[in-house]
Amino acid sequence: MRKIRVLHCLQRIDSGGVEQRRLSLVRGLDSSIYDQKIVCTSAVGGLPELIRSAGCEIIEVGEFEKVFDFKRVSAALDVVRSFKLDIIHGAVFEGVALAVTAGFLGRVPVIIGEETSDPQNRSWKGSLLYRFYSGFTHHMVAVSPATEEYLCSKIRLPRKKVTTIWSASRQSPLD
Repeated sequence: MRKIRVLHCLQRIDSGGVEQRRLSLVRGLDSSIYDQKIVCTSAVGGLPELIRSAGCEIIEVGEFEKVFDFKRVSAALDVVRSFKLDIIHGAVFEGVALAVTAGFLGRVPVIIGEETSDPQNRSWKGSLLYRFYSGFTHHMVAVSPATEEYLCSKIRLPRKKVTTIWSASRQSPLD
């Protein structure tokens, strides 16, 4: 049986919650079923080494120089094509943009986006661009009810396209 190939896309790996969630996925998803890699702009500090030691390759494509940086997208697209993905998963604005663009151009069967905050300070142009990118995802993940509300109300995604995940410290009201 062929493993399910997953590529996670982030802006940067250092020590934040988004990166910690990737480490949890790398450690938590059965490696006999899933083959995971990460594409990011840069990886610094100790967390990248923990991710690598858990068996996940990290590919750095360099810092974005503009909103749509063809050189970075092209590098990610090379990974998509060589890895023959089943799922591409982008987190936060830059990661979603990279996952959607490389995933769409590389014809990845499943494109997932993830928003990790309720971006109160995102400009209307940024929200419009995020709405555009989110429209190409098959599904979006929200990390809190406020984030879900942002995706459904401000970005105007259908609620059936958004799933809210709950941290271990908070129980879902459905439990």
